[in-house]
Amino acid sequence: MRFWRQAWVVARRDLVSEGRAGEVLWVVVPFSLVALFLVPVAVGGRGVVLSEIGPGIFWVVVLLFGMFVTLRRSSQVDDAEADALALVLVDPAVGFVGRSGASLLLVLVVEAVAAPVMVGLYAPDVPSSWWLLIPVGVLAGLGMAMTGTLAGGLVRGTRLGTTLAPLIAVALSFPLLAAAAAATSGLARNGNILVPVALLALTDVVVAVAGVVTARPLEESGA
Repeated sequence: MRFWRQAWVVARRDLVSEGRAGEVLWVVVPFSLVALFLVPVAVGGRGVVLSEIGPGIFWVVVLLFGMFVTLRRSSQVDDAEADALALVLVDPAVGFVGRSGASLLLVLVVEAVAAPVMVGLYAPDVPSSWWLLIPVGVLAGLGMAMTGTLAGGLVRGTRLGTTLAPLIAVALSFPLLAAAAAATSGLARNGNILVPVALLALTDVVVAVAGVVTARPLEESGA
């Protein structure tokens, strides 16, 4: 129980810090919407094309701007704060779980704002069982949150951290993008989405295990 209580404290710290900085609300969300607006301009506003590519564009935008969410400045800690957390946390994995939880909530905000805008701009075929996209979005958001947190931990303290972290996070998130896009297109065709959803869940489990297992070595190495 103490593990989850401390994870909640870490997540709350990140959310309070983000609330003060406003990076997601005032920077990431508006620019993600701008990206959705630019694609129709680039393809000449052709309705048939837009309806076909809309869901895929949505997931690309969520992936790219989700990385900005997980690697935001408000989630980073300085050396003094990192040392203090190392002394009070029962397990280094608490930090990974807490930061991933906070990032998940913020990524879901980006998805919730971008989804209706995408539907309005691209007019894709909305399946009757559209509500099944909610768990798809949660699984994809969870994976993005954890990959971003893991990538940030891997490069913390390095000179190229700000450059390498997004590249690592996007590379690790490729299965999430492919699976989420496949689930969305499959649902639009009233097909079976069990395989892509299983891939999403499996990717989340693998990243979660990697984050928990590497938490202590990363803390001890000062990465």
